Order: sequence, then C-alpha cells, then structure tokens
Amino acid sequence: MADARWSVLERYRDATTANLALAIPIWDGRDWTKAEGDLATEEKVFQKAQQDAYSTFEQAALYILKISDEIRPDGERWHEQLLLTVTAASDSRPAFAPHLWKPLQQLRRFRHVAMDAYLDFEMRQADHTVEAARRLLAKLPPAFDAFGRAFGLLMPQPE
Repeated sequence: MADARWSVLERYRDATTANLALAIPIWDGRDWTKAEGDLATEEKVFQKAQQDAYSTFEQAALYILKISDEIRPDGERWHEQLLLTVTAASDSRPAFAPHLWKPLQQLRRFRHVAMDAYLDFEMRQADHTVEAARRLLAKLPPAFDAFGRAFGLLMPQPE
C-alpha cells in the first residue's frame, strides 16, 4: 500500500506530464509556413503548457522538501537552487531524478522566458525545450515512481 503522501506526488506527476503532452503536439503540428502573427494562439498555448509543466514540477519539488523537513530555497535564484537541491540526495531523502537534471533545467529556463521575457519569445527557437519536453514526458513518470519507492512512499517493485 502506498503512503498517503504519495498521492500528492502522483497528482503533480500526472499534471506535469499532461502539460508536456499538450505542448509537444502543438509544436509538432505547427504550420511553419504561416507568418508569426498568424500563429499567436498556438504560440500562447505552447508557452502556457510548457510553463505550467515546469511550475507543476516545481510544486512537486517543494513538496518533496516539505515532507523531508528541508528548508525551501529563497533569494533571487531560488528556482535554480530548488532544482539543484531536489536532484541531489540529502540526509533525509534520496535524490530525485538526477539523470533528468539537464532537461529539467532546460524547461526551467523556458519557464523563465515565458514568465519574464514573453515579449521576446520566438517559437522557432524553442526546439531544445521541445526535445527536453519529449525526454521528460518519457522519463519523468518512472522517475517519480523510482523516487517514491526509494523514499518509502511506494512499495518496492517485485523482482
């Protein structure tokens, strides 16, 4: 039986991946022959889905720190510090998906652009973020599950 705290992480996992799954088809289905102004709706939905994917992951990371009795990072660079903290092991918990640090970092950077520099956003330059999203969509759900087992929130996988 799963620890009750797992259900919160499971919801964050599912919401993060749902947003990634929304963004990727928008990128794949975009008609690159259209003028930028004619693609404003797709661009905004893509931005919002990617932004929400990382923001939801960030809420999962904050929850991991909370249930581990760890201090939430603060200061100007707290978003970056949170990612560094949660992907490294501590005395009270295992690392969360250190092998996914690079694509998570790419998504975090995209979230920053979507939040703070959205007027300068150019969708054609988002290809690295989409590749990160593809990798995360495939690897993040099992990473959540592996963390849940390692932290004792889920039963170990039968051998």
